[in-house]
Amino acid sequence: MKIDRVTNIIGILHSVLVENTKRSNEDRSDCAVSLKGMKMSNLEIYGSEDSSKTPVSLQEIILPDFIIVANALASKGQIDLRTQCSQSADVNFYDVYQHLGFITEECKSLDLSNMCLKRLPIKAIACMKNLKMLNVSYNPHLVLKNKDLRVLRERMEKIIFRGMGQIYLNQLIKLMKMPKLSYMDISYNDLSVMLYSDEFNFEIPGAKFQGLRMRSCQLDFNNFRMIVSKFRHLEILDVSENPRIGSTKPENKKIIFGNLKNTLKDLDMNFCRLDIEWMKSICDCKKLEKLNLSQNGEIGRVNPNSLDFCNLRRSLTELTMRDCNINLDWLKKICTFKQLSRLDASFNDEIGERITSEFDLGNLKGTLVELDLMKCDLNSNALSAICKLEKLEKLNLSRNSKIENSKVSEVDFGNLKGTLVELNLMKCGLSFNTLSAICRLEKLERLNINMNYSIGWAMLSNFDVGNLKGTLVELKAMECDLNLDGLKAICKLENLKSLDIGYNKMLGYGISSDFHFDNIRNTLVELKVDGCNLSLNGLKAICMLKKLEKLDVCWNVFLGQDMTSNFDFANIRSTLTELKLLCCGLNLDALKAVCKLDKLEKLDISFNQNIGQEMGLGFDFGNLANTLIELKAERCSLSIYGLRAIFKLKKLKRLDICWNLGIGRFITPGFDFENLESTLIELKMRCCDLDADILKATKNLKMLERLNIGYNLEIRRRLTSEFDFGSLTDTLVVLDLRRCQIDSTLHKTIRSKFKNTRVVF
Repeated sequence: MKIDRVTNIIGILHSVLVENTKRSNEDRSDCAVSLKGMKMSNLEIYGSEDSSKTPVSLQEIILPDFIIVANALASKGQIDLRTQCSQSADVNFYDVYQHLGFITEECKSLDLSNMCLKRLPIKAIACMKNLKMLNVSYNPHLVLKNKDLRVLRERMEKIIFRGMGQIYLNQLIKLMKMPKLSYMDISYNDLSVMLYSDEFNFEIPGAKFQGLRMRSCQLDFNNFRMIVSKFRHLEILDVSENPRIGSTKPENKKIIFGNLKNTLKDLDMNFCRLDIEWMKSICDCKKLEKLNLSQNGEIGRVNPNSLDFCNLRRSLTELTMRDCNINLDWLKKICTFKQLSRLDASFNDEIGERITSEFDLGNLKGTLVELDLMKCDLNSNALSAICKLEKLEKLNLSRNSKIENSKVSEVDFGNLKGTLVELNLMKCGLSFNTLSAICRLEKLERLNINMNYSIGWAMLSNFDVGNLKGTLVELKAMECDLNLDGLKAICKLENLKSLDIGYNKMLGYGISSDFHFDNIRNTLVELKVDGCNLSLNGLKAICMLKKLEKLDVCWNVFLGQDMTSNFDFANIRSTLTELKLLCCGLNLDALKAVCKLDKLEKLDISFNQNIGQEMGLGFDFGNLANTLIELKAERCSLSIYGLRAIFKLKKLKRLDICWNLGIGRFITPGFDFENLESTLIELKMRCCDLDADILKATKNLKMLERLNIGYNLEIRRRLTSEFDFGSLTDTLVVLDLRRCQIDSTLHKTIRSKFKNTRVVF
């Protein structure tokens, strides 16, 4: 059997298959393999105790199909199977086939998106008797065959085909005619020509088809009218990002939605250039619950008093009108809606200019749960009015620089005190007194006060965090001029898990190796202290955190100068999974210390030139060789020795080594990528003095989907129309050749060879 070109998360199955393909099915005892205590990438296998399930015969199964399905189920987190064979020493090869069959029988939703598939794993899907939803989005190489459609026909209820590159007309018609189909998403596909075809003429069977999303499909008004006439029972319609729809002015509002005015519940027409006639037609929809009209500037110029909101007033629960030029008159009309729970009116500057503290929020007072008014030119009077809302849980008032004045400290947040869970006041010019008022909120869990420069300098270590002490889980306080006293106040929070205190430049000078993080020492999972002038002593203090998984210490330029290979990461050695050390003055000894981390999966060491200059023959990544999945090493002055060390990493999927000038001369057509040949999915080598040999060398990377080799001028000199790209034409999803000075003739040649690949020049 041939293993399909898919990331094989069931490594043990792959090895067993290769070793036993020539063995007869009768001699299954020789295929036994120990799976005791083994967890295969979050996918655990059923034991044989469940005798109620009918075994799937060996003849019915093609193993690569099941590898694809198992990979998708595990990576997307859609299935959680508890092992029943943890005490069993051996599970034979034939049993593995059966157990994979059981897995598919249990599955109701399968996500195969962005997996670079060329075909559907139809044999496995055929065994999935309860499958109802299939997502194959962003697989531009995928070709649907008639037999695939026959298998899908009788069971699919929801299908998602986003960004497929090309969907053939006859396939689309067959998909839409599936008797049980109720929802389809075909967004980001150019369907304009197809919808004009005379063959696109059919009736949807029954009233089950109720959801259609066609975002950014190059639709115009005639296409929209055709959709309305064909799909007569739609409840969900998304035609956003199709500006040509509104470019044609309808003669009569009644012809726009037709019968859909009695069925539509969710309508998204973001950036469709709608005008007053469209707005009148939307107001006629009787059951509309969710409405998105963002980026339709003409709507704001319509006098809301000329519209009849009677239907929307009774039914609408979510309204989004970002950047619609609406004013206070519009807001007053919105406040009459009786069921509205979510309102987003961001980027409407005219709203805030006229709101007073006595503004009447009407029916919204008892219904609104989420409010987003970012960059609306609000002032403190507007905040006083908002505090009258009785059920508000999420509030975003970021980038309203006028919201702070001497009266804000007197605001007690009124009704919000016992309801607000999430608050965003980024770049609002807040003062220390305002922060004291925020601390009186009783249920606040997430707080963003980034870029409020007056807060930190006045915060003392004895600052009372009030009710936030036991509730706050996430705090963002980047660029707030915090000092050590401010950090000590933050450390009083008892349940904090995520903290961003980046670019508080005075902070790093005060943190010593004996600094205690107090309450957050046992709770913090994610910490950002980038650009804080952190020293090695400060890093030692951070290493005492007991549960830290993600750490960002970028742009602390003196951090790595004194770090030796014996540096002790203490508690975080066994917990850290993601580490960013961009521009930290690291040398090779510092990198050796990092390589001792036990569970690190993502590492960024960019802009540390000493690393590459000192890296010599024989260097290895230690513990990282078996754990690292993603590595960024831009501008590190890497040499051939550094490349060889990187290519020994066993699980690396994404590699960024841009702007390492000179490494291109080491890349030859037969260049050996070693372990990366079977693991690497994404490679970035911008501005590395590469020539066309890189395109020959990367043919050996069997899993490669994304290749970025822009800003390499030498590529053009050896690239001709007869150049052989080999298997890259079949495997690549994205090829970036920006600034390679490729002429228009070669543009056409390359695009013709990479028909199913997004090529960027």
